[in-house]
Parts: sequence; C-alpha cells; structure tokens
Amino acid sequence: EKPVKEFAVNKIPAGECRIKGIEAVFWLTCTEVKTEDDEIKILFALRDTTRQKESERTIVDQRQYYESLLEFSPVAIVTLDMDERIVSCNPAFEKLFGFAAEESIGKNLDKLISPKDPGEAADFTKSAKEGNTIHGYGVRYRKDGQAVEVEIAGGPVYVRERTVGIFCIYHN
Repeated sequence: EKPVKEFAVNKIPAGECRIKGIEAVFWLTCTEVKTEDDEIKILFALRDTTRQKESERTIVDQRQYYESLLEFSPVAIVTLDMDERIVSCNPAFEKLFGFAAEESIGKNLDKLISPKDPGEAADFTKSAKEGNTIHGYGVRYRKDGQAVEVEIAGGPVYVRERTVGIFCIYHN
C-alpha cells in the first residue's frame, strides 16, 4: 500500500447505514484521498451510533409520554418560566379559562386569570419559584370575566438540579 498524503481531495456525503446480519446502526463517512503518486483512493470510516440512536429514541419516547399526560389530563395544567410567563398550557386549561394556548403563551399567568386579586395568586407563584410545593383554593377568572372557584396546586420545575420554571394545576 502506498502512503497517503495528509489532505483529502473530496469528501463524499456521509450517511447512516446498517450492515446485513448485524443489529447495529453505523455512520458511514467516505473521503477521497491522493497517494504520493497522485492516485485517488477512497477511505471509508464506520462509527457505531447504536447507543446514540437508542438514546435519541428514548428521549423522543419520554417526551411523547409526558406530552400525552398533559394533553389528556382532565385538570388544567400550565407551566411558567422564571419570569412568570406562560410556556405551555394543556387543553383542560384552555377549556377551564377560555383562553386558547396561542393567546396565553408569553403572558403573565397571574395577570391573565387573577386580574381582580393578583396579590394572592402572586404569593402562590412566588412560593413555587422559591422551591416550595403549593396547595390551596381560590377564585380565578375566565376570559369572559366569570369567576371560577378552583383548587390550586403547583411547584418548581427542576432541570439539572436548577429551578427553570414552575407548574400550576387547577381543578374546579
């Protein structure tokens, strides 16, 4: 075999592949290279990506699992960022309060559903932001202004041991 120069002439697009009879997923990379006498050879490299693919599938499965819990929950669930803005809300939240997700996301929850008495709602939110689990009862308001008595529960949302938001659950 002739020595290979240190530079590639042309990189051929890479892609995922499987080898017949092997239960694994590989990433195939091919590169054209020149030998010292300017002869072009193709260099193939395979990298086993089976664990990575399994991890990606697990993440997708977990995400779908938790999204379905929110989607089909009969109680209203809303998540907030640390600036107290709505990040997500489920269909039960939309039904209970009359706000579509599109008009809720990005808004301050307490101002949206507690416009007449934001102090009590703000106290719940502050406590959850501080890492506490909250539970109580209160009056919140639908989009049409109608008061609704609700049971309220909530708490912090942690990612990598850091509070990144809060969640609130409403049941009437």
